[in-house]
Amino acid sequence: MNPTVTAKPFRLLIIDDNPAIHDDIRKVLAGPAEPKLAFADAKSRIFGRPAPAPRTVRFDIDSAFQGEEGLAKVREAARTGRPYALAFVDVRMPPGWDGIETTSQLWAVDKDLQVVLCTAYSDYSWEEILGKLPATDSLVILKKPFDNIEVSQMAYALTRKWQLTRQRELQMEELDRLVAERTGQLSSANELLKREIEQRTQAQEAVHQNLLEQHRLERQFVQAQKMEAVGQLAAGIAHDFNNLLQVIHGYSGMLLENEPVGEKGRRQLQRIIDTTAQAASLVRQLLTFSRKTSLDIQPMDIRRTFATLAEMLPRLLPENIGISLTTTPEIPLINADEALIQQVLLNLAVNARDAMPSGGFLTIDASEQERVNPEDDGNPDAQANFFLCLSVVDTGCGMAEDVLSRIFEPFFTTKGVGQGTGLGLSMVFGIAKQHGGWVKVESQPGAGTRFLIYLPACHHGPERRFTLAAPVSALMGQETILVVEDEPDLRAFLVENLKAHGYRTFEAGSGPEALDRWAEHLGEIQLLFTDMVMPGGMTGQQLAERLLAEAPSLKVVCSSGYLAEGLEEGPVISQKYRYFLAKPFAPDKMLRMIRMCLDEDPWEYLPREDGPGK
Repeated sequence: MNPTVTAKPFRLLIIDDNPAIHDDIRKVLAGPAEPKLAFADAKSRIFGRPAPAPRTVRFDIDSAFQGEEGLAKVREAARTGRPYALAFVDVRMPPGWDGIETTSQLWAVDKDLQVVLCTAYSDYSWEEILGKLPATDSLVILKKPFDNIEVSQMAYALTRKWQLTRQRELQMEELDRLVAERTGQLSSANELLKREIEQRTQAQEAVHQNLLEQHRLERQFVQAQKMEAVGQLAAGIAHDFNNLLQVIHGYSGMLLENEPVGEKGRRQLQRIIDTTAQAASLVRQLLTFSRKTSLDIQPMDIRRTFATLAEMLPRLLPENIGISLTTTPEIPLINADEALIQQVLLNLAVNARDAMPSGGFLTIDASEQERVNPEDDGNPDAQANFFLCLSVVDTGCGMAEDVLSRIFEPFFTTKGVGQGTGLGLSMVFGIAKQHGGWVKVESQPGAGTRFLIYLPACHHGPERRFTLAAPVSALMGQETILVVEDEPDLRAFLVENLKAHGYRTFEAGSGPEALDRWAEHLGEIQLLFTDMVMPGGMTGQQLAERLLAEAPSLKVVCSSGYLAEGLEEGPVISQKYRYFLAKPFAPDKMLRMIRMCLDEDPWEYLPREDGPGK
């Protein structure tokens, strides 16, 4: 079987001032014409002799008659991406460049070009040629007069060498690219591994405690980043788990409120409610560790938090530290996440404990203050307004100026290795800032430390003071509410609770279904109560924004057990639409939130401190 001719010919350039040389080289390299090949094949069949094989290499030959012209052709070939593989260059080409100069110029443009220098050694000797050109394996000397077979062999060998060189360069470029890509992957993996090691080291330092009870309490306010697996697990179970807790919590609350179950039954139902609250707290802690939780902003009374601290701090602090918790008689409400505010005070209490190893006294109090000249605080976050001021004072060792200037830096600590993560005070700073406030610190070595946390008050003046809640009977309503929740049992509880208190309801299990209900009852719905994370390709936020675009006066109450990243932005989570219920919630808390949203009065429906919405 005869070999096939290559589909793409090699490009050759002949640079010689003698046209006859061009013709001779073309005759040698062009190969026999097709009629001659056909005749040779017929002769082979008649006489039984093998026919000559057609050439397996073809050449596309260009001509130039001076060195400058040849250089222009090489430049153009390189520019168009069709470079020459081989150039036959005559040594003597008057009146322009000679072959030595031409070859140097050609290699300056294309270093891979193979060159056959044709010479009779009348102008330059072999030694002179080698002396004028750089050492290279891309040059072959062809002595005139040349033999046709020698020209053919040189052309085949050098073009093949050029081809292999090009393939090698392309392979090396690909290899370099792969090496660079793999090196980048390894570098990224190494950085991830280093960060994971650092994170694990920080987490291990945070949980180094002697007593199991202290260990459990301190984990509530240490917001060190946990392993990514914990974050993924929390995000995966939080939504569905909180839906289940909501059904248990909700129906238990309805039974406690509406059914005559007796004293023993009430205690049992209350135990169920308390247990679901503890389970919800556990999920919230997991989400906080993985930074996948939202702020549960509610109007809150700091006295409720102080009552909780009065029970927790004696177990957290040693017996040689005295504790005082006080508030002024006239105390304002604040819009805040109660769990985070409690975490701030716990962090500062533990910080005070560590500053008083031999005992001392810790004072925590709350009061209302009006800041008229905020620039006096020397804090860029300070502003003029009415604030709730939380003061935490210890009689410990105090801090020097150089330490005081760095205490809010993440991971900065003056404690020994394994005795702290350096995150406690940075969390205090961040939480205060999230709530629109700031932190001021006063301390001197040996004179103790005083932390002042300023949080914006919800109101000021005697006419808007904290009042007792309206009775549950005042939470009745006749408005029409669209309830959107993908979990059927939870949706049934929501609808049942609303209908039991006079509301008219329509229900839907997804965003698209809610749009259908909206279209069917256009103009009848006053409030949208929607879960935030739902199937069907539409979140609660997207649904609310669609309906608000059609009816700007629509009231919106959002609810979720887990806000995925990206849902915190947008008008639904803004101050204008701030009504949000974190699952699980008590039935009366849901009713109070709905009435607050419908009536736009957050003060009348706040629960009593010992009420069922606590």
